[in-house]
Amino acid sequence: MTRAKTLVLLTVLSLTACATRATPEDAQMADNLCAQGKVLLSQGKKAEALDIYASAVKRDGRNARAWNGLGAANDMMGKRDAALDAYQHAVDLMPNDMLAKNNLAHLYLEMNQPDKAVELLHQIGRAHV
Repeated sequence: MTRAKTLVLLTVLSLTACATRATPEDAQMADNLCAQGKVLLSQGKKAEALDIYASAVKRDGRNARAWNGLGAANDMMGKRDAALDAYQHAVDLMPNDMLAKNNLAHLYLEMNQPDKAVELLHQIGRAHV
């Protein structure tokens, strides 16, 4: 998938996520898909995991775990802009999610944006005090 197509897909997913609440069935399906995506990532099946996490976000756009997984899959595939967008959605949905903040901070470091990374890492540190 090209960078432009990936960004368009993320934009559509974002708009869909903001517009609707998931049914209980969709929320459960999104959780199940996240579990599948995690297994696929651990097996190195990044493209398949990306598709699974995108499906999870479609099912429940307010699922921070799905957005974080989508970010991780994109990050592992070198799609930094898409990963950044997905991680940021995860943090926006669950501001106290330390895993999403940590992932976002590491991506900022990879993108040579240490000031943003340090701010997130400070937030994580303050949460553990």
